[in-house]
Amino acid sequence: MNGETSHTSLKQMFQGMIPIGAELIQGIVISNEPLRIQIVNDSKHIISKLSTIVPQHLTDHTMTATISDENGTHNSLVTVHNALQVGDRVHLLSLQSGKKYFVLGRV
Repeated sequence: MNGETSHTSLKQMFQGMIPIGAELIQGIVISNEPLRIQIVNDSKHIISKLSTIVPQHLTDHTMTATISDENGTHNSLVTVHNALQVGDRVHLLSLQSGKKYFVLGRV
């Protein structure tokens, strides 16, 4: 690189990782049962649960955890309450020209 330094912002790096035709957008959860997300700056564009993919870490789910206490170490079932709630702002990856949306996480 002949001593030149290339500077890439974090935003540019993430945008470079997005598949062609995909778009990174922001939404607000307006209903959690059934899930409905309104696109920020477009009050008429509401995404339904049918076109949304929500990863497990953004849901209420049960998992096995190892717990250590004075009686030793044992495995136990733990319920994680992390479902999207009304008012949550989320980042979405728009796929298939807006036919599918993947919820990346809360803002």
